[in-house]
Amino acid sequence: MITKESLPQQVSEAAERNRQQDDERMDVCPAVCKDNHIPVHYYFTFMPSNERLLVAEDGRVPAQHEVEDLATRYYSYMTSVQMIRRLTSDNGVKLTDKRYHSFRQLLEAVEENVMHLATDIIQQAFSRFFELLDTIQQEQQAILKHTAEAEKLMNDTINKGTFTTAEQEVMEQHVNKIVQAQFTIAQKKEETAASQAEVFEFFKEEMWLDLKLMTYYVRLRVLRKELWSEEESYMQNPDNPALVPESQDEQFKAFIKQKLRNEKNVLA
Repeated sequence: MITKESLPQQVSEAAERNRQQDDERMDVCPAVCKDNHIPVHYYFTFMPSNERLLVAEDGRVPAQHEVEDLATRYYSYMTSVQMIRRLTSDNGVKLTDKRYHSFRQLLEAVEENVMHLATDIIQQAFSRFFELLDTIQQEQQAILKHTAEAEKLMNDTINKGTFTTAEQEVMEQHVNKIVQAQFTIAQKKEETAASQAEVFEFFKEEMWLDLKLMTYYVRLRVLRKELWSEEESYMQNPDNPALVPESQDEQFKAFIKQKLRNEKNVLA
């Protein structure tokens, strides 16, 4: 793993010369991009300005136009790493197999014992609960799979101190799959929102007639609140660009062009 203490002296000294304030915090990327056709450069972030600096292995600070593409590569990789860290450290409720089957059993019990009292419209609306639950379960399994694989790749690259272009692309693919799964869940929720409301309105109107209806209503509300909420934190993160293939390269390049501290026209 790359740390400030393990940096080559000439790299550390070059980064220090580019510090603009004595109290400015300087962090180094925990891995460097290492491909046969790409010279090793070290990637620094300065806070609170959030500006970036690339320093060559020999201590040279290249001009911005020389390293803009490489800086974009670093930023893309580290953004993916940060997102995976956030996903793997989240303590939100997951729709595990056990919870999935518990929820499905509750829905089946409601269908068997209550839905005969409902109109055809309410019964159809209730059936969409099954569709939504199956979508959430299927997409969360994909999220868990890609999160685990991305976390392993992240740890491997950070521990060895290098990452390749191929590893960066694989990392981005994992993150994109996770984001796409979250969007699929969100879309299904939106599609079934009216049906969900109809079902709960039915329970609110009828539950006073039967204690069993009230029990089902309370259990459905608790499970719905518990299992419907964990994805939203992944979907809404205005501080980071959306990691979608069509736009991420341009977003990363625009950010780097603005924030890269390397000189624009001359060698430092």
